[in-house]
Amino acid sequence: MTRQSLTVILIGLLVIVPLTVILSASPAHAGGPTALCSPGTLPDYVDICTVIGQPDFNTLTAGQPPSSTTIGNPTALAFDSKGDLWVVDNSNNRVLEYTPPFSLGQSAGLVIGQTSLTGSGDSSPSGGLFGPTDIAFDPSGNLWVTDSGNNRVLEFKAPFSNGESASIVLGQPTFGGYIGTTTQGGMNSPAYLAFDPSGNLWVTDQGNNRVLEFTTPFSTGEMALRVVGQENFTAFAPSSTTTASSLFEPLGIAFDSKGDLWVVDSGDHRVLEYNALQFVPPRPLEYAAATMVIGQPSLTSSSTGLNAYAIAFDSSGNLWISDGISGVAEVVAPLSTGEAFTQIIGPKTITSSTPTGWKLRDPQGIAFDSGDNLWVADYDHGRVLAYGSGVTSTTSSSSSSTTTSGGGVPVFPYESAIAAVFTVLLAASYLVIRRGRTRSWDNEGKDDN
Repeated sequence: MTRQSLTVILIGLLVIVPLTVILSASPAHAGGPTALCSPGTLPDYVDICTVIGQPDFNTLTAGQPPSSTTIGNPTALAFDSKGDLWVVDNSNNRVLEYTPPFSLGQSAGLVIGQTSLTGSGDSSPSGGLFGPTDIAFDPSGNLWVTDSGNNRVLEFKAPFSNGESASIVLGQPTFGGYIGTTTQGGMNSPAYLAFDPSGNLWVTDQGNNRVLEFTTPFSTGEMALRVVGQENFTAFAPSSTTTASSLFEPLGIAFDSKGDLWVVDSGDHRVLEYNALQFVPPRPLEYAAATMVIGQPSLTSSSTGLNAYAIAFDSSGNLWISDGISGVAEVVAPLSTGEAFTQIIGPKTITSSTPTGWKLRDPQGIAFDSGDNLWVADYDHGRVLAYGSGVTSTTSSSSSSTTTSGGGVPVFPYESAIAAVFTVLLAASYLVIRRGRTRSWDNEGKDDN
């Protein structure tokens, strides 16, 4: 290869590789963490980045009539695999979808449970909802809703559309059923739900003081495999004493990174952990016992104090609890029985000088997005609040100073990799050219001889 050809290759690399770096620095793929709180854009409310359901930070009107920009009373929220936010609007009998980038007073783009964004009627057909309380996505991206007023859980298949009909119902034998029962396949005011690492569905059956497990593949009218909180599928009364095996009006439910089950035992003012080994097949149906308690000093205590609705884990394994009276509390990992809260966001921290928009009133559902930003359903203020990851920065691994771009892939590591490749190619090209020149000089020397 001639020196002229090598020079052309080197020039090409010097042009193409920097161009690749520039193109690669464009917004990364959707679904990654997004920085919500930008410096200089925050109001006077600590770490609150945006509000959905109200036109501004200071409007606190709950029970609003349905529209694309209002939320009557939110009880839960969740993020799908694309990073879209879904909110349960309990009083308007619907579930709303919001797509990023999120903004103040944003409009919903899709509704489940109603045929339009202005509907709010309650019904029991396959496409209707009556007092929904919680949502979760299964591993396939399908949406599951606890339709509490109809004593059932519904599955809605992706891709979603306005007013679509449910594909599966649990808790009732058919889509026309709505009566609460205490059976292996029945429910009475189901509240919250979650999927375990194997894709099985767990539901807190609040009115029956129990938790039910349903296994894949799911089907309409399916019988539950397991019950927690009761000795069998026909028992429903709360225990006369508080024990490691009893439940009294369970609400929130979640699984930690180890696969252990966590349940809010609201009537006993506590949050319980159940070791996952208790539920590994082929172990038979059993009266499962909790192995840890938060909110009480022991597994037999039920003193008043904790008034929890929902629970969620951040990326560092810290437990967050929404307390309708006290606010949203954090319990830092590694977790232990009777552990005290590290911080509380909300009512207990409010003073006379606290800005109006920072206040919470009956916070319920909570969730973390892929950037470890905390989202809270502020029930009696008819809105959803997003707190920046600074709220969890003292304990969460999300507090890294690495910059993120629109889609969320770290920019500095990504561009550094491209730059490294560029450097290697440049060095290789230089060595090839130098080698060519050396051979040329050798040949010229031979010719001289």
